Amino acid sequence: MRCSGGILIDDRPYHGASAWDDSNFGSFWLQYAFDPRLTWEKELIGLMIQASQIFLEAQVNEREALLLANDGFDGKYRLHGSFKDNNLRDWEKNK
Repeated sequence: MRCSGGILIDDRPYHGASAWDDSNFGSFWLQYAFDPRLTWEKELIGLMIQASQIFLEAQVNEREALLLANDGFDGKYRLHGSFKDNNLRDWEKNK
């Protein structure tokens, strides 16, 4: 069952992560560290706090709130890469 809204933070586009990026459901897939500034140690938390404030104050869905928050940061973040990039990392390959 699928519900509307939500932001999925995942580093890989496959295994269903990229399917979260759906304007019809108001949901978004944010690719962790695709933009090197978007990590827990750097600027990701600030972006998520800003998105949550916009979500509450503007009464928009999570997707719109994240996109509006991103518009407010200097040098907009790259929120995700290709939806079709299935290059496996070494640890993901069958040996």
